[in-house]
Amino acid sequence: MYLKDKDNQENLNIDEENSVVLTLSRISNDKKQINILPRIIQSDLCNDMGVYVSLEHWEILERDEKLYNAVKQYLGEFCNAIKEELDRTESIRLKEKDVLEHLKQNKQV
Repeated sequence: MYLKDKDNQENLNIDEENSVVLTLSRISNDKKQINILPRIIQSDLCNDMGVYVSLEHWEILERDEKLYNAVKQYLGEFCNAIKEELDRTESIRLKEKDVLEHLKQNKQV
């Protein structure tokens, strides 16, 4: 994640020195990284996934309020989109009671 500014409008060249690496993953026990997702959103997603940064990059985020707010906004929107998709797929998913009802109605299956 890096911040667009007047010197980096196109984002073609990532400024690695001033960038923060975010890793989206299932819950991890890596002591070298911290999960910042619970600091960004309050959602059930926090139980199933995490957004991890190194301690060094977390310190960068803490010091740079503009970058922190940009990351927070982006991750908030990203996680909301994930949640909406999960809710949508859950609503159309075939459920056990539907299968049992279908089998009951169609005994030859």
